[in-house]
Amino acid sequence: MSIPYYETSAILSEYLFFHYGKSSDYLPFSEGPHHALEFPRRIVERGLAGVYTGAEGDSMPLAARALDLGCAVGRSSFELSRFCQEVIGIDYSAAFVQAAQVIQKEKKITLPVVSEVGKTKEVTVEIPLGVFPERVQFYQGDAMNLSTDYGMFDILLAGNLIDRLPDPKIFLQGIGSFIKQGGILILTSPYTWMESFTPREKWLTLEGENFEALQKILTADYEFQKREEMPMLIREHHRKYQWTVSEMTVWRKK
Repeated sequence: MSIPYYETSAILSEYLFFHYGKSSDYLPFSEGPHHALEFPRRIVERGLAGVYTGAEGDSMPLAARALDLGCAVGRSSFELSRFCQEVIGIDYSAAFVQAAQVIQKEKKITLPVVSEVGKTKEVTVEIPLGVFPERVQFYQGDAMNLSTDYGMFDILLAGNLIDRLPDPKIFLQGIGSFIKQGGILILTSPYTWMESFTPREKWLTLEGENFEALQKILTADYEFQKREEMPMLIREHHRKYQWTVSEMTVWRKK
């Protein structure tokens, strides 16, 4: 029996390096697209800028809570801790959650990264400076079947999640039950629909263009705030990268 894709050691190392790797290690070429680095940090900072008082240098709401769905190995959850007193990160992958808990406790982790095809080297990555790991809790869970025990949140981030769900429309229609009135929903996605994750009849493209589909689904319960292009760079090895552009949309719960 094959190991699920997001539980493999190779993908775990790739994501840890993507989340926590130093820019000089991750992309050592001066000509490269450095603006696409640190995607998990940028989606939090850019997502909250101009729409959330805690991101404007004002005092943070005392009871502010954030939910990071599809948190992977945790970088965006730690970034949310700069703005909220409590952050819950949830991912379907047990391996990802365990790795996030290790770096939360140890503040660093050593991992093998592919230097050239067939060769690896060990790299130590560290938790970013200025975050508050004590404010964060990580859990393994299913974004399509969340327990109401988690409560309500001021910020909900679903980073590159919806195109990996079996029914994204149902998810989007129901996730508002976890967001407080006036709370912020941040979505990012490259809309890389694949039948191995989402049946074709559930793709949002059946509702029109992806952004139009989001508008149709969300407008009744949310006020649209902004839309931005968010490039990211996935490193396969020292000389090969995947450059992808996610669309970020930000919404405020009515």
